[in-house]
Amino acid sequence: MTSRAIQDGKLLLLLGNRRVEEKADEKDGKFAVKVDLSGFKPEEITVQLRGNEMTITGEHKSDEGGFHLSRDYSRRFILPGDVDLSSVTSHLSKEGMLTIEASVNPALLPRERNLEKLSNSQRKR
Repeated sequence: MTSRAIQDGKLLLLLGNRRVEEKADEKDGKFAVKVDLSGFKPEEITVQLRGNEMTITGEHKSDEGGFHLSRDYSRRFILPGDVDLSSVTSHLSKEGMLTIEASVNPALLPRERNLEKLSNSQRKR
């Protein structure tokens, strides 16, 4: 975690990383990501899936004892090619652990294939 004063010392900015666990369990045929979002309410968290790109964001603002508190979280990652995108689910525990799970289907992986060499007439097109 790092910190620095901004706006002539009127604001203290704290920067840190949250722990993220990512795993694919071949035995269970599951892919799972766990993100610690303790300190965020469920309505402050957004999980979006566009194709195989997942974005997790969180924004928390509050005023306590004359202090304005603001907390932001953002994480973007690409789901593996063997993840069945229609099976993706998310769950936030009472402790603030966000779990994202999906089924893994090896048949979804792209197959390797050899491309034919182009002849001189095909290259001129």
